[in-house]
Amino acid sequence: MYFCGMIKKYSFYLIVVSLVFSSCKSTYDKAIKSGSAEVREELAWKYFENKKYFKASPLFKSLLNDYSNSPKLEKIFFHYVLSDFYVKDYYNTAYEFKKLAQRFPRGDYTERAYYYATLSYYHLSPNHYLDQEYTKRTLEDFQLFLDRYPKSEFAYDVNSKIDELQQKLEKKDELNSMMKSN
Repeated sequence: MYFCGMIKKYSFYLIVVSLVFSSCKSTYDKAIKSGSAEVREELAWKYFENKKYFKASPLFKSLLNDYSNSPKLEKIFFHYVLSDFYVKDYYNTAYEFKKLAQRFPRGDYTERAYYYATLSYYHLSPNHYLDQEYTKRTLEDFQLFLDRYPKSEFAYDVNSKIDELQQKLEKKDELNSMMKSN
């Protein structure tokens, strides 16, 4: 009996608290559903700066149509894809960064977009004992990047990653030759 009385007493409080919380929409939910691009943009930058990329990404994405004819579009697009990169959505970011670079071939973010597109492929490159298609593609793209931007701020990083990927391919070749000889 005592137990039933406690359940009744506390279930009332539980219902009241859950109703209060369910009726309160977060700032994020309001911004996503809001028609105001300015509110969504402000919140997107806030989340991005605070490294809350899961929340920043959909807000930036929601702004792409709003700023389709604006000088802000390239920056918004870049940070939308960069947010996805930081949450390790490398399949998507490889494609989206290339799309950004092709859409804005002389833009402020073009070089970085090409770099991050290839860096996305780099992160998709598997261990040496697996298929190395992404590794080969990454090497080709890193070389194209260096050909296009030989004095890039990313050149040192790209060169070190090229060395690392070439070593991975060499290990793969050694493994294959050992397997063939057995």
